[in-house]
Amino acid sequence: RLQIRQIGSQFYRQQSLNIVPVRWKSYRAAILEEFDKPLVVANIKNKTPLGTSMVRMSVDFCSLNLADVNKLSSKNKDDSLLPTIPGCEFSGEVTEVGDFVVENIKKGDKVVALLAHDHQIAGGLAEEAVVPEVDCFNCGTVSTRDAAVLVKGHGTAFLAFTKYCELKENDIVIVLAGPAGNGLAAIQMAKNVFKAKVYVICDTDDTTNLIRDEGAHKSISVKEGLRKVYKFFQDALKDRKAKLVYDAVGDGLMYVAADFVDPEKGQFITVDAAYDFSTFSSTKPKEDFRNKTFGLDEINEAVKFIKEKKCTGKVLIDVKQKSAQKNE
Repeated sequence: RLQIRQIGSQFYRQQSLNIVPVRWKSYRAAILEEFDKPLVVANIKNKTPLGTSMVRMSVDFCSLNLADVNKLSSKNKDDSLLPTIPGCEFSGEVTEVGDFVVENIKKGDKVVALLAHDHQIAGGLAEEAVVPEVDCFNCGTVSTRDAAVLVKGHGTAFLAFTKYCELKENDIVIVLAGPAGNGLAAIQMAKNVFKAKVYVICDTDDTTNLIRDEGAHKSISVKEGLRKVYKFFQDALKDRKAKLVYDAVGDGLMYVAADFVDPEKGQFITVDAAYDFSTFSSTKPKEDFRNKTFGLDEINEAVKFIKEKKCTGKVLIDVKQKSAQKNE
């Protein structure tokens, strides 16, 4: 029977943020003080205690994902979380470890962290972060700049295509792709690692062109209208059926592809914050497509860039730089 899955994980912990004068020992962070308001870049006091299974990081880079942007809205309002620091995917150097942290993570290591999309601890849009050991792992030979944009999108796709739906060469995959790079990561993994045939529904015309360049067999924008999207799949697939619909948008578009999925063995997978460190760390995903880099002081420009759907790949925040705008 047709299977529909949602994949993800949760972790809950509360931290307090105290904004202090620059003369105190502090670090810079982008803080959400009110929903639907710009993030405030300020200096906050280093006062987060280090738990026995926690890791303190000096953050180099943080991806700004669509999930991070959505958390800034009052539609997801939970005043008990404010103020908070967004950022669920970030990388840097370990500066301190808790007493129970195992030997594979130690002071001086370059690591990448991935928090659940609904995390309630301070995130990576700061020069320092304290995270659970289970949510970070070594970068190995990958730079912190690259690691910060690979683990969420590519890691989630790898997990989905191995554990939840084992893709084989020439299997048909339908990807629903939106802004911020997760759909693009799934396309790269399906096409280049698993050698599948990839058909894509995009949310903008600009994304459609890039996605074809990155390996999609055929693609269409949902802006064309649902009738044209339906006919697109009728003409493209004919009597064939897809093994998987991979939803990287989470915007209720899965029903569009329902008639083109194998009714017996087909699967729908909608993406949350999912990952499996033991399997992902042993792979070498295709190089990411990084759309634009911003400095920490430009965080609100980066948020606007994603909201206006101008990004066709990952948006990266260089936490150590105030201004870092450049096309990648």
